Amino acid sequence: MEKARLLTLLGELHAELASADELDPDTRQAVAALASDAQRLLEGKAEEPPPGNPDAPPTMAEQFRARLREFGADHPALSKALNQVADGLSGLGI
Repeated sequence: MEKARLLTLLGELHAELASADELDPDTRQAVAALASDAQRLLEGKAEEPPPGNPDAPPTMAEQFRARLREFGADHPALSKALNQVADGLSGLGI
């Protein structure tokens, strides 16, 4: 997946977050922060830790998938957006 497409998906994720009235504020803030971090990575304003380090934090794609598991069944539109972004990040090795 191209970075431009992934940036578009992140924009769609932000829109889903804005319209997901049933999300609690902490979850909304955590997902928004994760999406912003991913956007900064894609725009070259941040760096992903090098792969292969066992002490490295989860990749961005892993973090998106963890959020997806938390509330996937309860928020299908948001889950779809999270999954698409996670797949795109994974495809780019992020």
